[in-house]
Amino acid sequence: MQEKLATYLARVLPGARDVSVRNFRRLTEGFSYETAMFTVRWCNGTGAQERDLVLRIEPQDPIAVGPCPLASQFKILSALQVTDVPVPAPVAFEPSPSILGRPFMIVGRVQGDVPISWGAGVEDQEQRRRIADRFMEVYARIHRVDWRKAGLGFMLDGADPDTLDPAQREIERWERVVNELSIRPEPILREALLWCKKNKPTARKLALCHGDYRLSNFIWADDQIKALLDWEISTINDPMCDLAWTALRCWRGADPNLITGLFPREEYYALYEKYSGIRVNPKHVFFWEVLGNIHMACILIQGMHGLDRGKVRDLRLMALEQNLFRPILKELTELLRF
Repeated sequence: MQEKLATYLARVLPGARDVSVRNFRRLTEGFSYETAMFTVRWCNGTGAQERDLVLRIEPQDPIAVGPCPLASQFKILSALQVTDVPVPAPVAFEPSPSILGRPFMIVGRVQGDVPISWGAGVEDQEQRRRIADRFMEVYARIHRVDWRKAGLGFMLDGADPDTLDPAQREIERWERVVNELSIRPEPILREALLWCKKNKPTARKLALCHGDYRLSNFIWADDQIKALLDWEISTINDPMCDLAWTALRCWRGADPNLITGLFPREEYYALYEKYSGIRVNPKHVFFWEVLGNIHMACILIQGMHGLDRGKVRDLRLMALEQNLFRPILKELTELLRF
């Protein structure tokens, strides 16, 4: 792997020669994309250079690729370089599988810590308040991006933004997964989808939505969010969809009353309104919270389908069926009072 990366980077880094890759280390976080960190060293006209980089490789199972594949993620990171949204610096995107077997992208490594949402969460109350405040301030920055001006209209896949019904689009997307990939009947998901069809809201505005904004998906250092990670389910969408995803019970850690391990719901809404200037509609958030649980269940269905077909060999998925998939179904029955 190091030799292949060195050969590739010698081609894409301007004026690079004597390229070497060191300290290659695969990461175990995540369930779809393969991620690794490494250091590249090279020489150019100004002398010896060194940089820490991150490699992301598309999943082996194409079904596991979200609505925003690597090519789109690379475009998003590139477009956001001129905004105030903190993201890693894009270095290279390679669509051909001839180099590493699958498409991949390389971005700059950002130094810092990744707060974890699983388990205990953020226990120090002062740190929790600092992270919570920065978390919402950056959240507002994402939703304030002028996505048209930034050239992110490609994320609509040709849909007309003036007539787009984002709720209907998402219902259809996840209903296809339930219909085509479920290995069991899934009556709770089907009933919840029927509820969504009858109760879908009209979006008041469209915004760039990260899609998976929570603890574990950003790098924290010097009391700041230095970089937002994992843009694979980002969309142009109703910002209430983003708020609802962050609020899912499965991200709350040890305290079920703290959204993503950081806020009581009232504080969460208040801080968002303070920084974004967008009024929170609790009924719309509730709809997207129901659909978000369906979405999360469908991600697991995709993984279990890949495991069942032998395309995925990550045995953690077997534990997630018991520890995450079934609690999501239970959450849906409680939200909708089945």
